[in-house]
Amino acid sequence: MLKFVTPILLSASFVVNGVLSANSLEVVELEPFLVRAYAPQVPYSDTALVGDEWRSRGAVGLAEALEMAQPGISLVRKAGMSNDVVVRGLGGDDVSVTLDGRKIYCACSNRMDPPLSHATAENAQRVEIATGPFSLKRSGSLGGHINIVSAPIDSGIHGAATAGFGSFNQQQYSAWSSYSEGRWAGRVTGGYLTGDPYKDGSGDRITELPTGLAAYLPQYKNDSAYEAWHVGGELEYLIEEGRTLRLNVVRREDQDVLFPGLSMDADETHTTQVGARIIQEEPAGVFEQWAADFYFNDTDHKMTDSKRLSSQKGMNNMDRPDYVLERGYFMRTDATARNWGATFDSELDAAEWGYWSLGGEFGQREWDSDNTILNIDNSMLPNVLSTTVGVYAQGRYEFDTDWSIETGVRLDYFNIDPRGNTDFLESEVGDVDRFSEVEPSACVSARYQLTDTTALFAGVGSVARAPNPQELYLQVDKPGMSNDWIGNPNLDAPRSTEITSGVEFLTDDWDLRLRAFHSWLDGYIYPVAEGTVQTYDNIDARLYGFECSAAYRINATWSLAMGMAWQEGVKSSGNGDSDLAEIPPLRAQAALQYETELSLLKFEVQASANQDRVDTDLHEQDLGSWVTASIYGQRRIKTNWTLSCAVTNLFDENYAMHNAQVRNPFSDFTVVNEPGRMLKASLSYTF
Repeated sequence: MLKFVTPILLSASFVVNGVLSANSLEVVELEPFLVRAYAPQVPYSDTALVGDEWRSRGAVGLAEALEMAQPGISLVRKAGMSNDVVVRGLGGDDVSVTLDGRKIYCACSNRMDPPLSHATAENAQRVEIATGPFSLKRSGSLGGHINIVSAPIDSGIHGAATAGFGSFNQQQYSAWSSYSEGRWAGRVTGGYLTGDPYKDGSGDRITELPTGLAAYLPQYKNDSAYEAWHVGGELEYLIEEGRTLRLNVVRREDQDVLFPGLSMDADETHTTQVGARIIQEEPAGVFEQWAADFYFNDTDHKMTDSKRLSSQKGMNNMDRPDYVLERGYFMRTDATARNWGATFDSELDAAEWGYWSLGGEFGQREWDSDNTILNIDNSMLPNVLSTTVGVYAQGRYEFDTDWSIETGVRLDYFNIDPRGNTDFLESEVGDVDRFSEVEPSACVSARYQLTDTTALFAGVGSVARAPNPQELYLQVDKPGMSNDWIGNPNLDAPRSTEITSGVEFLTDDWDLRLRAFHSWLDGYIYPVAEGTVQTYDNIDARLYGFECSAAYRINATWSLAMGMAWQEGVKSSGNGDSDLAEIPPLRAQAALQYETELSLLKFEVQASANQDRVDTDLHEQDLGSWVTASIYGQRRIKTNWTLSCAVTNLFDENYAMHNAQVRNPFSDFTVVNEPGRMLKASLSYTF
């Protein structure tokens, strides 16, 4: 059963109705906020104000919108857009991201196009977040699984258009329209966004943060920081009662996106997504419902240092050779990423044996990247083909007493084959073989209803993933005495095994949750320096911490939400610094909200302790503590119009979220500060 509540915000407030155990899936509804206790992968139809919270906050991407979803999620700030997140200290390929259950990957070796950047607000209904190694429906979810679910197409004619403006010339325009009658339904979507380099709390533009050869050329410091547009279409046909065919296509173009934290910028990124889905929403045979998916994604990405000093000058301020000046760059990378596959997810009621989810996936990922540095051409990622075949079963059983259990198993076959030129990698490490492994995963959790308002839960889960092509087969021959960057074809599959436990207290007015976890990372893939090369190695590490949240409904119009998260990472093997990199410090957040039928007002506060447990081997920096405040307001004007306004970082605090993504290749180790005070406003029309 779903329980809708007064929207508190995308924050650490969770209202739960039913069973919530250690491996339950938290469902973040962009507007209104909702949580489903047990959420199957197969889509279901819920009416929602599609992506309204995302748009009204003026967030330029899903990563920024999720940053307040729960305190265990932290933003990875690399640019004005196309940012990423870490979930309880794990990110990158350790966190699975799917669009309606379909895997999508980045083409850039530095994640300039993270999977979250491919989600769009116009048709997003909710975001499902599972933390820890407890999500078995898609492969490789060591740190968690984020699934963006599209909204259903409602009967009749509907649509919306939004225009948003903000400080630093931030502009966002989006629109969607849908029509459904009889057996046919369709929806079209589109959006455009652009903005200039923002200023941090000290008044410096983010293009002024990089120094040395990574510094921006003067003519680009005040130029546009990003520009992107996308269009999409969906077509739905009712094959028979309870069975539907859905087709979709999306095209996205990003241009001239500046990444101050890296040595290059994204000149252009082109992405195409195509999918087909058959959904059985009524009982058929042994299944209560099922969905079969087929998908294809293609991304072409180009990045250069043409806007940086390095494109004109070298060490000791020496001019670059004429051929470098003529072509306009010192470094360039052209990357192509394609992935395609099929999935099957089903739900069945096994009567006295409980309720079960069964399914499987087949997916292939092709990643090819060519790089040029000075006069050296590198087959950076040698046309690597990754194949994943997996099956899973997850079940829930409720005893006649106050106990319930959930359990699941998964089995994956991974095969990764470098089909291109690996001569340079072979010259460094010897034979280069393909990676092939079979890896099991499993989880089990139990819940005890102590009283009508209080419940205890505990669980253990273990998930493995395959090393990604970059970790295995990266090869970058750098000029001069600089350390080369290479992969490690002898890597093992990393695995996370976690124990978690917690308590919940839920009444009509209160919702309190406390959860602690301890993860053992076996064979965690980590960047290391070995002699004259930068590469990757398997290390053992531990992650532990806690999360707590509280929500209180003061009266019919006022509500309060609070949250806190702390995690710490320690290396159990390896040389050098014992602190695990990219682990956010203690963080807290709170929000006070006033809401009536026509108006909404929110006051938010975020705070972070100083980050002094850093991995100096990876050039992480000590970062100070900070406190910020923001105000959001919304007013419905007549029936169809809504005005939204916001002031973020009200007191113009100068701060950075935390050390993240400072790893090579192509990092300049610049910590990108968050925006200073920003004013935002948007006007929406719906019908």
